[in-house]
Amino acid sequence: MSTMNIQSAMSTPMTDSGLPGHYSALVNVLKKPHVFFADFPEQPGYSRPLTFLLFSAMFYTAVSVMYFLGNSIPLAIAVFVNALVMPFILAAVSWALLTMTTGRYAFERIFSMYAYASGALMLFSWIPMVGFICELWKAGLMVCALAKGLKTGWGRSLVIVVATFIIIMLLIWSILPVVAELRVLIRPNIAG
Repeated sequence: MSTMNIQSAMSTPMTDSGLPGHYSALVNVLKKPHVFFADFPEQPGYSRPLTFLLFSAMFYTAVSVMYFLGNSIPLAIAVFVNALVMPFILAAVSWALLTMTTGRYAFERIFSMYAYASGALMLFSWIPMVGFICELWKAGLMVCALAKGLKTGWGRSLVIVVATFIIIMLLIWSILPVVAELRVLIRPNIAG
């Protein structure tokens, strides 16, 4: 693929806004992630990746609530917040690992990569039994994003993504007992 084709494929999702920009970014991330992330801008800003993530999170939440969560408003809020916050947390952990191991990278660039990878797969991750496959796919997209976009190499990118996953799982497992205890303390004592 020539340099001109790569630039034209990349320019659309980064310059279009709204639904057309969302669609072209979605198609490019899913069909040609190596091209999409190879020409990723040094300073992508936050507005386009956040808009992409917001549209994806709204779709994911709406479909999840309609089909699986019984139209529960509290669950809808929790799903929506999770869809928006997890890319920030994942990006923060990856950014910290990258900064410690390979040098300095702009957080906004790493967050933007996570926003596009996560947002693109929200189209499918609401489907039962597909969520796990989408998480693996997202990990693959992030390995590609780090290897192509940051030029960290495939091996180092894989190590960063796996380490990020392990740290997030340890964080969640350490928080769960606290949340369970808080639920017991907050709930009124029905038996007594």
